[in-house]
Amino acid sequence: NLQEDITPAFYDTLNTRVMIYDTSDLPNQLTLLEQKDIQGSFRDVRAIGSDIHMVTTAGLNTYTLLSQHVDRWQPQFADLSEDEYKEAARTAAEKYIPQFVDIVIRDISLGGDIPELSQISLWQSVLSNETESIFSDSPINSYTQLTSFDVSTITSSDDNSATVTYSVAGTFTPSSWGYTYAVGDMLVFAMQGWGWVAELEGSGETTYLVGFTLDGASATPTAVGAFPGYLLNQYSLDIYEGHLRIATTIRSFWVGVLPEITPVDEEETNGDMDTDTLPVVWERRWGTKNQVLILEIPTIGGDSSSNVFTEVSRIPDLGKPGEVFTTVRFFDDRAYAVTFERTDPFYVLDLDAQNPSVLGELNITGFSSYLHSINEDNSLLLAIGQEADENGRILGLQITMFDATNATDPALLHRHVVEQKKDVWSSSSVEFDFKAFRYVSLGTTDGVGILILPLRVSSWQNVENGNFDGFRVYDVSKTDGIRERMEISHVEWDAFYGCYYDAYLPERSFVFDGDVTTMKGHSIVSTDLDSGVQEWKLEMPEPTNKDNCIYW
Repeated sequence: NLQEDITPAFYDTLNTRVMIYDTSDLPNQLTLLEQKDIQGSFRDVRAIGSDIHMVTTAGLNTYTLLSQHVDRWQPQFADLSEDEYKEAARTAAEKYIPQFVDIVIRDISLGGDIPELSQISLWQSVLSNETESIFSDSPINSYTQLTSFDVSTITSSDDNSATVTYSVAGTFTPSSWGYTYAVGDMLVFAMQGWGWVAELEGSGETTYLVGFTLDGASATPTAVGAFPGYLLNQYSLDIYEGHLRIATTIRSFWVGVLPEITPVDEEETNGDMDTDTLPVVWERRWGTKNQVLILEIPTIGGDSSSNVFTEVSRIPDLGKPGEVFTTVRFFDDRAYAVTFERTDPFYVLDLDAQNPSVLGELNITGFSSYLHSINEDNSLLLAIGQEADENGRILGLQITMFDATNATDPALLHRHVVEQKKDVWSSSSVEFDFKAFRYVSLGTTDGVGILILPLRVSSWQNVENGNFDGFRVYDVSKTDGIRERMEISHVEWDAFYGCYYDAYLPERSFVFDGDVTTMKGHSIVSTDLDSGVQEWKLEMPEPTNKDNCIYW
């Protein structure tokens, strides 16, 4: 009994809520106009003009609804021969598959919208048919949905309700977690999974791609792909002149090997031994491979082969053995990449689609986690990361300025390390949350501006004077270097262990009319950028229930 009335098709049924507010009466009032529950768990959202595109994913409950009924260990199959089991499993599948499909169709439209779906057969030319494989993903492990609407067409009525036109597109996918890239008329969702990697002759980390063609506030799933390795983050994806560029890293993979054979008397076997019947033993192999792949975006509307991202070229084997990507940025026909294990090779890449190559390389200590262009031709970059000694031991947060004007000979112009004490740790959320970064160009000369950076410094020995949590502001100049302008503290050292809610403000900064407003943790501060004088500070209220306090 499939318990059709109570067993959902998805593990994440209607797990995302869209809420639309009227902000015209701020700061007096925020009015809720519309809320809608949509299928899946929230993954990402992108805005292109006034069009909003929201990515959600849901794991398919294939085990409960389908596969358990044909598993070999089920008691009804216990006394059957292999041929009898196959026939009995086929009969069971013919019964349960139609019911499974009906439940999926029922649940896929629970949000009130029937999505435009791609055919599962799209994946046939992408997923490997290799039978000697382990950890390979099925095309129906998950469901990915793109919900779109145009905020400029939202209309409100006198009863504080709104009319919103939603467009929904969906596709079944091998995985449900990944990164999103959107530009112009395409959105790509890149998922992490496992699949057969022919070049490794084994099962390895695999990135699955789904491309949605965008037409205003509507979308259609039109292209798929599968390529070796995992992306580092959303900046590992880029679209330029009809090509999708991705940077991936393989850390490990599994290969099938024959077990060791105990020697036997050759006279008993006549010198022959049948190895075809020996069971394959799967071994995990470690070893990093970093690569940048250039893929052709298919022309929509052609034959079936045109629905697949196809590799045009690649730059293989970036970095030294054991190193992995710590940051990648694409700028038109150029890219910058950093790999790290003990030192930091900074690469300048030429992305000619037919003949990509490494133009230049710079080896320094430490590594970068985020690269930000600060001039028009993207040859001058600020980097946020960590300094390290020659053995790779982390020393402290660093800000670096690279100059790639001469692409074949990139240079380190300036480096500022926040601290390098053994008993002190410094970090910034910019290392993983890139929206926390703020650079204000002063517009006079390339490479002159103000950098605003969230910063946390923790001292195990000097608690009173060594701890800091707030923002630091720097003057940045190509000629004069990186100099500290001011600190903006968000909490004093003796309040670290106060009583706070478990809800945190994201670390962000905003510049208006010469003032910088910073938000972090449980406070918001406004500061004059010239004088460093605090204009105002807003502390979030303490919890009313002091039994559920958390530290700052």
